[in-house]
Amino acid sequence: MNHPLLSLNRWISARVLLALAALYALASLLLQIGIGLPEWCPELPIELSIDVAALTGLALAVTQLYRHRCDTALRPGWAFATVGMGFIAISETADWFNGYAAAWCDEAWFEIPLWLLAAGCLHRCLRLYAAQLRVRFWSRAGFIFLLAFVGLYLVKSVVSAALSGDVLDVTVDYMSLLSLLCYVSALAFTMLRRERMASPVGRSRSITLPALAGAGVLSSPATTPVAIGAVARTLFVDLHLFRTARYPTRYRILHRPVVRHIVNVGMALLLGGRIAPHVQRTTNRSLFQQSLDLLRMGLGQGIDAVSYYLLELYRPGGRAEAAYYLTRYETKNGLFAVLNAQTPRHPNVAYDLTDKAAFGAACSASGIATPPILLSAIDGRTTLHAPEFAFDRDLFAKLMRGRGTMKTGQFHRVVLCSTSIGTANCCRWLRSLRHCADSHSPWSG
Repeated sequence: MNHPLLSLNRWISARVLLALAALYALASLLLQIGIGLPEWCPELPIELSIDVAALTGLALAVTQLYRHRCDTALRPGWAFATVGMGFIAISETADWFNGYAAAWCDEAWFEIPLWLLAAGCLHRCLRLYAAQLRVRFWSRAGFIFLLAFVGLYLVKSVVSAALSGDVLDVTVDYMSLLSLLCYVSALAFTMLRRERMASPVGRSRSITLPALAGAGVLSSPATTPVAIGAVARTLFVDLHLFRTARYPTRYRILHRPVVRHIVNVGMALLLGGRIAPHVQRTTNRSLFQQSLDLLRMGLGQGIDAVSYYLLELYRPGGRAEAAYYLTRYETKNGLFAVLNAQTPRHPNVAYDLTDKAAFGAACSASGIATPPILLSAIDGRTTLHAPEFAFDRDLFAKLMRGRGTMKTGQFHRVVLCSTSIGTANCCRWLRSLRHCADSHSPWSG
């Protein structure tokens, strides 16, 4: 049961939350600098700020646990969040145990494990809201600050004698404060209205795309377009659907989180050097604007450089429309495999996502706009799916189970002396396709 008094929907906005967190962190640092860097005492501004933020986060988590106590999906997540904030609150008592700690590790033996356990618990809660951009971004930022805090803490414990202990102490405490504020902000963002969150899924669903027009394109009966690309990328990351390394490289090690970003930067530099000048000449999109697009879409929407240029997302409105596009990274590396695995394998039944003819039939049955299949050929037998006059246009053929552009054929409709020879082209195309069918390769077009 959701109690209205336990929700922030009517009280505050996302920007106000960010502003308050930023002012809180800045004020703590300025007060600390203003009073100097004395030996540690519980009245120091940053220490007090950590205590207040930890208690605020704990109260927030407990409130939401009570709010979602009847929700079997959200209740365990907020229970983990409550435990995690409790670990952080307990970690602030580490100085009580200084007398029991070895000289070389100080209270690190007590505080660092609790923070890491807290991060794991908070992740279990925040992953339930990972489709919201700000929740996902600030939870990751909190984890990055946490790693910085742990690293500096270990450095302080080992080599504090060689450095200024006061400066290092304040830096360690400030990293923990920033991490805590990021986590508390992420928890708070889960309680805001989704339309205020401006997540990729939420933004894209409010966009009205122009109706598809052209020969052979079926109109979709859907009145509201679905941001299938944003949804697919969110599921791919949150559900860990990576299965096989296929795109952009078959080396699995290059798909690791940090290495993958390096590969994406290399792809952006390579493609940008070749394609960006041409795009600049044809669309007046400067090199700087293209670089900014690649940075924003890469970090915020998971769009790589190949998809950016292949789908022409550099055009006006491309950043908003990106949520509607699937990219090869999620489809080739596991998403399609997982979807296919949901269908029992039978020797004589084609997978919708593997067989082009079955895919086209499934799209037509669901009212999804797709180029129609006019003819298919299997084992020397051709099957017409449209009348002959439908072939009076540009035609395209490919293997039913082909990949990319391998063994594809293009047939262009031409007009001579204002007289269409589309029928002759059609006959010639049919003869060519029957010849392909005689080679026992399944084709569709």
